[in-house]
Amino acid sequence: MHEQARQQANDQFDHWLRQERRLAYADLLQEADDLQIKLAELANCRAEGTERAATLDALLGFHNAYLQLVRRSGPLATVAHSAVLTTYQRLLEHCGHLFRRLQNQRPPDLPWAEIWDQYQRQIVISAELVAAVAVDIQVGPAHRRDMG
Repeated sequence: MHEQARQQANDQFDHWLRQERRLAYADLLQEADDLQIKLAELANCRAEGTERAATLDALLGFHNAYLQLVRRSGPLATVAHSAVLTTYQRLLEHCGHLFRRLQNQRPPDLPWAEIWDQYQRQIVISAELVAAVAVDIQVGPAHRRDMG
């Protein structure tokens, strides 16, 4: 009977964890997608010959999207699987480098080639993040415990 109660408690915890992870992952993926969109808008400013004001808006949009993604770290750390956290941290480091590089820069001085290169890398890391989330959702916490 004690074993049955323990198993029921584990099942309830796994169900709760699965729900919390799905909510956290949905927010994370939305914010990663928003960041990718904002970075694409910024990267396209040079190609489209965008006016200074629109370029500043795109730069501000990227900064805000990056900061929003950074805010995910607290809630995510409590429920995410280590593979998702590792990929998330890579995304933060990658975009954080560009964020710091672009701070206090004016549109004529923006490193456009680097912005485009970072945008291309961000696409790959975001795809890896989606894959890590998909694997975790499909496998689930109970099976991960059995996997070691």
